[in-house]
Amino acid sequence: MQIINYTILGAVALLLLLIAVYIVHTLSKMVKEQSSEKKTEVKPYIYQDMVPAAHLELREESVSEEMNSIALRFIDYFEREKPYLNPDLRIVDVAEHLFTNKTYLSRAINIKFGKNFSQLVHWFRIRDAVDIYANDKSKSMTMQELHQRVGFRSMSTFNTAFSRYTGKTPAEWCRHYDKVEKNA
Repeated sequence: MQIINYTILGAVALLLLLIAVYIVHTLSKMVKEQSSEKKTEVKPYIYQDMVPAAHLELREESVSEEMNSIALRFIDYFEREKPYLNPDLRIVDVAEHLFTNKTYLSRAINIKFGKNFSQLVHWFRIRDAVDIYANDKSKSMTMQELHQRVGFRSMSTFNTAFSRYTGKTPAEWCRHYDKVEKNA
């Protein structure tokens, strides 16, 4: 009776081991495919002349393939799924989604983008705020609605981040944008 139980237990353990090996193999294959790309192009930004820090570049720092892979997966995840719109977003959540830990993710962001996690999240949010405002033909959205829509909890954090990445307060930028659009 015990021999049968040990045999079944051994078979289950072997099956679990094979599944684990398959998962690791598949993940490593995905990482190799992503890291084999020499350069990642972040989609061009249509208001670059109005937003000095609008373009996000991967630095060409010499780091491990793992750091490059994490940075590439991070950009892909943020571009496709826009998790930064969630005001409760935490680095731990993003790291978990990318199958890494927060230390590696933080290091990859610092090295490859020259920003910390919060700064990079704010960058994505401000980029979306600019896009939303520029595409709001009725111009009926308030700054209060806009900052909440792009994931900021407070208006003061929105104003600070907006000024950091555009060089202007949200109101100044909107007036400037409206003036440029009117004269175009």
